Amino acid sequence: MQVTCPDRAEAWSRGQLNAAVSDTHEAALWERELPGSTRLGPFTRDRKAWLLAADRAELAADLDAWLLAREADGSLEALRRAELHQRGPLSASPLRALCAALDERLSLMPWVALAKQGRGLPLEVPEREARVVAAALAAVDAAARQAGRPAPPRATVEDFFRAQFEAAKQVQRATLDDPGPRAAGSVPDLQTQLRPALLRIGERMARLIVALPAIGLDPAEALALLREEVRVPELSPASRQGLAAALAALAEATSAQPSDGPPARSRLSAEPARNQSICSGFSVCRARKPSSPPEACRSRTSTGAPGASSAKPSTLMRSPCWTFS
Repeated sequence: MQVTCPDRAEAWSRGQLNAAVSDTHEAALWERELPGSTRLGPFTRDRKAWLLAADRAELAADLDAWLLAREADGSLEALRRAELHQRGPLSASPLRALCAALDERLSLMPWVALAKQGRGLPLEVPEREARVVAAALAAVDAAARQAGRPAPPRATVEDFFRAQFEAAKQVQRATLDDPGPRAAGSVPDLQTQLRPALLRIGERMARLIVALPAIGLDPAEALALLREEVRVPELSPASRQGLAAALAALAEATSAQPSDGPPARSRLSAEPARNQSICSGFSVCRARKPSSPPEACRSRTSTGAPGASSAKPSTLMRSPCWTFS
């Protein structure tokens, strides 16, 4: 049973509360306010974000730009210290947000594969890939102009998107080899649902590419980051390596560009808990019998991404995955 608890310390002292599910940042407050509590987990890494309708793209972009700007000027750090009594980690990082957008795009590929199969369409359409690349290059140039920053080299941007195409096709092939339970359910429409969503993700990526900080990233660091952020189970090690190489090249090219400050508009997609406002679930339980945690602390399986399965049990908290526009 779930209850709303306006004063958790009072409810705890009265024995009205013996377990709670929280997140990475707030768990420390629970432990501070409730002596004798025991933390279990983390059981999962979920992403938290405002969920906006597809027709609210302008508002979504404004929210993202605000978060990036407030992290840059120290406002969010001041709030973390005042409200959570702790410093960092960052709540807004364009690089991790870009990886989260990549995860979002690839998580739709199993549905794309099934939708294409249902319509008798081939997985690979070079002409369409060329159109998507052209649109991506135009979107990055437009985002750079709007932000007043130079765009990364077009060849590097194209390589990054082509690495995504190869990874997407690999995930689609893996899905058709083993479609799993998705094949038994309703498949989103390719033209009216999936492709518009992919276009919106691509536009967000363009803004985030322009917003990347002027720091380099070697392939090993890129691979470690993608292992943490891109959670699509069908993605092969070879595809992840290809994405890491393209991401490292993009970050290196961006670091060579002059920068005049944060961009005017960049979308913050969701990022992981210990790095910002997207949180892993923590259970904070009263340890009356440490060897046997309360039933409410036991976990259920959930997932932080559409179409993905959780490799580990997760807490009862289910966070929204992304802001959509």
